[in-house]
Amino acid sequence: MPVSDDVLPVGGGRRVGYRLAGADARPNLLYLHGTPSSRAEVGDYEPGLLEEQGVCAVAVDRPGYGATDPLDDLDLLARTKDAVAVAGHLGMAQFAVQGTSGGGPYALACAVLMPGRVQAVILTSAGGCISAEGGLDGMPEDIAEDWRQKWRDPEGARNQAEAATAELRADPLAGLRALTSTWPADERAWIDKNGRAMAQDTVEAARQGGIGWWLDGQAAGQPWPFDAVAIQAPIHLFHGDSDSLAPLPVLRRSLARAAHVREQCIYLGGNHFSPWVTRERQAAMLGVIPR
Repeated sequence: MPVSDDVLPVGGGRRVGYRLAGADARPNLLYLHGTPSSRAEVGDYEPGLLEEQGVCAVAVDRPGYGATDPLDDLDLLARTKDAVAVAGHLGMAQFAVQGTSGGGPYALACAVLMPGRVQAVILTSAGGCISAEGGLDGMPEDIAEDWRQKWRDPEGARNQAEAATAELRADPLAGLRALTSTWPADERAWIDKNGRAMAQDTVEAARQGGIGWWLDGQAAGQPWPFDAVAIQAPIHLFHGDSDSLAPLPVLRRSLARAAHVREQCIYLGGNHFSPWVTRERQAAMLGVIPR
């Protein structure tokens, strides 16, 4: 099935952008992208791998990214209802949900909102509840302080997001290469190999400017409006144990009360992109989708 984009009208006159990719079948994977990113991030999967695994993925833009209109609500469950609407529109009765990086909390929210339909949660380098006490522990201090400043000064954070987005448009990969200059060699090589797709994703994420990035950042400062104990679907973790952007200890604390957490693949010495660097690692993520 060729990649296809569409939009779904939802309440309040808003429109939600989504992309279908993979096998020619009913969608069985709901993909929720990172921050800042877009539905195009599902293209990080190796060419042909989704089809090989029998996976049809639908990737949904969060509010303010890509083709999805902004939403003036920072509540995590409210911000996840666009993805719920797309799943309903496409007739997804039972499926897995994957949350990558900043999409991780939204994947968990999907499991809360659709308990009878979400059969598995795949968390890929996922962020935990960083608004909780100790939630920023383990992050490099400059990154942690940047989060604190975003929450102290929302308007300043909005201006910062717009300026950063303008830089991304000018050179989508410059900042990423600087950020990852000391990361493991296999992750830097994967960025170089996947650079064109990542650049396209970045440009699409910035289609509406910095509003999506800013909203994501402000929402991350809010407490989770659910208890992880309510999630009955198995939660599969794919994570580098040295992830500096989404520290594994934060995610573990956030999921301490969840009933079915499986540390599927924890990559020793791996940073934020470690689950993506080989076709075999990507196949491992898709392998937990119930067939």
